[in-house]
Amino acid sequence: MSKIEPLYSSAENRYNGRIGYRRCSWSGVLLLKIVLGWWQNFGGVDKRMVTYPGNI
Repeated sequence: MSKIEPLYSSAENRYNGRIGYRRCSWSGVLLLKIVLGWWQNFGGVDKRMVTYPGNI
């Protein structure tokens, strides 16, 4: 049986040291720097919590 070669294979060291991580919030979870930018652009504020903070 012959082995099928993939059409494309990325380099094994493709992401070594290129994408940085940052610790986020009090939990210290590691997030990609680009994800933090997505949150800034697409993340929202729950307006109910801003308008009615006593409902928690």
